[in-house]
Amino acid sequence: MLAVLKVILIIILFVVCAFALLVLKVRFEIRRMAKHASAVYNAQEIAKHESKLTAEEEQRLLAEIKKISAVSAVKITAQKSDHLPLCVSKFGGMPYWDTKMPYPTDNKGNKLILLAQLNFAEIPHLPDFPETGLLQIFLSPDEKEYYNGLDWKNPQQQNGWRVVYHDKIDENISEQSLSALNIPAVDTFNFLVIYQYQLSFELTESHQGTGNLEHFKSTLKQAAQTLEISLSDDEIENWDAVLSEEFIDNSYRLNAGHWIGGYPFLIDKDPREKGKYRTLLLQIDAEFEESNIDIMEAGMGQFFIEPEDLKKRDFSRVLYNWDCY
Repeated sequence: MLAVLKVILIIILFVVCAFALLVLKVRFEIRRMAKHASAVYNAQEIAKHESKLTAEEEQRLLAEIKKISAVSAVKITAQKSDHLPLCVSKFGGMPYWDTKMPYPTDNKGNKLILLAQLNFAEIPHLPDFPETGLLQIFLSPDEKEYYNGLDWKNPQQQNGWRVVYHDKIDENISEQSLSALNIPAVDTFNFLVIYQYQLSFELTESHQGTGNLEHFKSTLKQAAQTLEISLSDDEIENWDAVLSEEFIDNSYRLNAGHWIGGYPFLIDKDPREKGKYRTLLLQIDAEFEESNIDIMEAGMGQFFIEPEDLKKRDFSRVLYNWDCY
């Protein structure tokens, strides 16, 4: 009788696991289809009209926008990986942790999940950023209390998320030595971070795109004036009604992707007060398919920091923003 019960329990457990995997696959497929549908819709909704400008004028205009707004930044490429060493740069996966420190938790005591780990020894150097050390960003798995770890009313308070900087890495710490901490490596139920991603980095330029629309309009006006291209204030304000589909799409995607430094892609309004939080510590893009990650529930996540705090390696006052369409 006991053996029969064991067999029944094993069968039930197998069915539950199979069902959970099926639900997970369905959620991924729904999300993939939604992202594709959004991209198709956006492409269809882009202005279906003739541009006021010639193709040559638009090319010059976009080149001038890039020229006057160019700043150094690091572009991140993410590639799904089955296993990564403990201390490398990654999205998701098992974090490095100093066992002499208490592991980060949210207000309810839930252990936080690793969103991103940046090993600055692997990353091209930007002014004010560290050249060594490990920066980590963690999120709470509690979806009832937070949205992707974020408390909308208090985006600076690290209650459901945490930024941690290790200025030194203890090479003696291994995954085996961390096993007693029961660190959550993935979160299959709340859909925060399912996989882990190996990161590679390229020092390049970031340019002002439509991901920050008000700033883009002022940059567009400046570029048009420099090139003596006639665009009235009303046409600048309604730029997407007078410029071509190609120009709109190219300027729209200037700030897409994963970045350290540079300009953010803001889906909604800019969460920063004017003149504050000027440095983009990290942007994670789960909106565009070419960003190549299944993380969160789609959208754009940014972490901003004051340059003075970055120089001091003080990550206690970071501003967190997550938006989606």
